[in-house]
Amino acid sequence: MKHADCRVHANRVLSNLVWSNDPLIVRAVTNLFRLLRDEVELDQSMRLLILRLTNNRLAVLEAAEDLLDILTSVTAQEPKLLAQISNALLRFGGNEIKRYAWSTVPENLTSIALTLHRQEKFRAAGLKLFESLIEMNLSQAKSALDVLDRNPVVRAAPYRPTRLRKRRAVIRK
Repeated sequence: MKHADCRVHANRVLSNLVWSNDPLIVRAVTNLFRLLRDEVELDQSMRLLILRLTNNRLAVLEAAEDLLDILTSVTAQEPKLLAQISNALLRFGGNEIKRYAWSTVPENLTSIALTLHRQEKFRAAGLKLFESLIEMNLSQAKSALDVLDRNPVVRAAPYRPTRLRKRRAVIRK
């Protein structure tokens, strides 16, 4: 059996296990993201595992930090997947996001929100996520908002003062 085949079968088994309500099973599945942090290959079977994970509250809360650390860098390539992960995290872990133990989660969510907002198709999802982060009073979102307020996306043309025209002397004879 080839390595790729083993991965597909393993992800299929993990996808079925992630539905469990047993905390030990969920922790075993979500530890996969911690162990493979630098080596996650985002193929179809891994996407399926992540999508199934977003429907289990316990799994979302357990894997949030590792999952966002891994996937924030691919937001531009996988906007739909990251939007679903972010929405699941807001739905299941609204109060958890503010915890000190999740120090990287608000920063990653803010980055995801801004990246989604820059894409035409996901602009509304990014804006909704960013507004949710602002409503939660997260300092990372407020800092990003301050930067955006100081540096508008559309810059106005610089003011160019009108040049005074020199009067021409008219000589009449």
